[in-house]
Amino acid sequence: MDEKIAVLETNKVAVPAHPNPAQAEYSRRLEQCKSQIALLQRKHLWLGNARIAVFVAIFILAWRTAKSGPLVLYLLFAAIALFIGLVVLHRRVVRAMNHAKRASEFYLRGIARMEDRWAGQGENGSEFKDPLHLYAEDLDILGDGSLFQLLCIARTRMGRQCLAQWLLHHASLEEIAERQAAVTELRDKLNFREDLIAVGQNDRIEADPKALAEWAAESSGLKDGRWWALVLAVLNIAALVYGFMVLWAPFVVLLMINGSIMYRERHRLEKLFARLGETHKN
Repeated sequence: MDEKIAVLETNKVAVPAHPNPAQAEYSRRLEQCKSQIALLQRKHLWLGNARIAVFVAIFILAWRTAKSGPLVLYLLFAAIALFIGLVVLHRRVVRAMNHAKRASEFYLRGIARMEDRWAGQGENGSEFKDPLHLYAEDLDILGDGSLFQLLCIARTRMGRQCLAQWLLHHASLEEIAERQAAVTELRDKLNFREDLIAVGQNDRIEADPKALAEWAAESSGLKDGRWWALVLAVLNIAALVYGFMVLWAPFVVLLMINGSIMYRERHRLEKLFARLGETHKN
């Protein structure tokens, strides 16, 4: 993602003294994103170092627990809780930083389109080319410098496929009116459009639409056991705490129970995750 932003910024040219309102708004939001990225980057480094320090403290306290009194044990639990809190906070910072980076890329590309510097950047739709199509080649629908490349900001294969189908096949008057109404509605919802382009963990989502639909419709057969799973999770946590303080036997017994359940359900789990893996194949 950082490489994409660097390429877009390298191609940046001088902004006119009086840009249009949309360009001015995009530039303002771009600067906000850059400031946010810098702040989150500092938090990211600080939290990473803090996690390492607390992990080392946990290791030392765990080693000292066998030789010291209950005070060290309480400190160990406090350090573990602090480490878990740092992990959760760190993940939130990383997600926010990725969100800001994608938003920054979104505004950089928007400014590039306004300054007519968009050609050669982003998806070109070549995967959807059909040499027998009546007008796609003549009108530069797909490929570098094409209409698809100008319009496409989709992050999913399904989104790119939908845009390509819209450009390669004519729509009815009713469909055209609906799309124009949707564009009108989204035009002034810049915050919503930013959220759409920046949400999620990955820059690109390559899930296959057909395999994803089949996986979503398939029953895993695991729904009935969700309450047992919750009960076992609570018992495991309680047994872990009990093991540190008194005896490890209950925790070992629960591990054996969990292992037997996983072994019994292994075929259904393998089928479920195999289907999920198919949805991410290119």
